[in-house]
Amino acid sequence: MTSRASFKKPRMNSKGQGESFESKGTKPTREASSILEVLIVMILHLCKKVLFFDTNLKIALYLEEARAINGWERIKDYIRDEQHTRNTDDKSPSSNPLKNITEEEFSILKESYKKYTPYVHCTCN
Repeated sequence: MTSRASFKKPRMNSKGQGESFESKGTKPTREASSILEVLIVMILHLCKKVLFFDTNLKIALYLEEARAINGWERIKDYIRDEQHTRNTDDKSPSSNPLKNITEEEFSILKESYKKYTPYVHCTCN
């Protein structure tokens, strides 16, 4: 038995003293990424987030935007009613949402409405 024990001992320590010990089971690491590569990955990640955005949320956003465009023609009625109310000095309570804006804001609104109405009509068709 003693001869057998001395036979196994050198086998268990088969590496020499000068060789380095390698750990098993670790993954090799890749080289360091360049700044350009990191930026490209960030842009791709952002594009993926935009493309695969939840469809239900997209529809809700589109409906919210369309609600403003669909109510665009009503603005003309509000402007007409408010202009009539201001010209006649009518002090009766009004449900017009433009009743609390100043004369300057009202004139800007009229000009902007005339200016942007053609663009809104183009986007609706």
